[in-house]
Formats: sequence, structure tokens, C-alpha cells
Amino acid sequence: MEWYLEGWKKYADFSGRARRQEYWSWTLINMGIIFGITFIEAMFDSELFIISTLFQLAIIIPGWAVSVRRLHDTNRSGWTLLLNIIPLIGSLIVFIYLVTDSDPGLNEYGDNPKRDIYASPASTTPPHPIPSTTKASNITDELERLSTLHERGQITDYEFQQAKNKLLDDQY
Repeated sequence: MEWYLEGWKKYADFSGRARRQEYWSWTLINMGIIFGITFIEAMFDSELFIISTLFQLAIIIPGWAVSVRRLHDTNRSGWTLLLNIIPLIGSLIVFIYLVTDSDPGLNEYGDNPKRDIYASPASTTPPHPIPSTTKASNITDELERLSTLHERGQITDYEFQQAKNKLLDDQY
């Protein structure tokens, strides 16, 4: 559910990257909601389907935004969505891009959202390592950096809290 809510939090944010989990949570939950609303409206013999239509209008912009961020995650431009104009083939190509795994590491759209910022020293160093020992002034800088990553959507609420707690625990 957290991934679905990310779509609403980043309502018209077309920058950055979105994991497959965020994109598919957004898409499948909205499909379920639309199906449910339409089913209820059909039970009450509503011919206009006003509620489902309003909901579908409400999710157009965030749907485009999460799709663009998902394409960014595979190192493709958001303009790739225009391939959907081509009947069948274009939609199939876009679908393949949407299910493709993330582009590893940093790309022109930002850091890989799947990276593990809590990596142990034995593993690959993450793009934004969190120092285990810091001075008080460096803690402030590190908290500001984490806050910036969080505001940009490059780390989730959970990752932000975990990193902040680790940073403060290591200090004391």
C-alpha cells in the first residue's frame, strides 16, 4: 500500500525513477478500484458511471507521472509512452519496457531506487554510503543529504527512517 500512496504523493512529479513495485502497485490497485466502483454503479443501474469516470480522470496525471518515472528507471525517456499510439505493437513495446528490471546504478534520471543504502562493508558500496562514525557537524550534513534524497523520492519513508536511526545510533 505504501507504494500505491507514493503515486499520490508524487501526483505530477515526472522526474526521478520508480521501481516496478511502485508502478505495478499503482496500476493494479487502480484497476481494482475502477472495477469495484463500476460494478457498484452497475448494480444501481447507473448509466452514466459518474463516480468511476471522475476517479479515472483523477488518476490520469499521476498515472502518466508514475509511468514516466518507471520508464526513467529503465533509462528511457518519458516520451516513450507515445509509442502507445501505434496500435498493438506500440503498446506491447511499452509494456515490455515497463516490466524490464531497473537500470543498475545511477542514470541520467537519478539513483537506482532499488539500491541498498544499508549495505554491509563486504558488499558493493551504495551510491550514497552512510558513514558509521561521524562528527557532530557531519551528522547534520548527512541528515540534510538524507532529507534531500527523501524529498526527491529517491528513498522511501522507511529507508529514510532506517538510515536516520542508524546514523544517530552510530553517533551515540
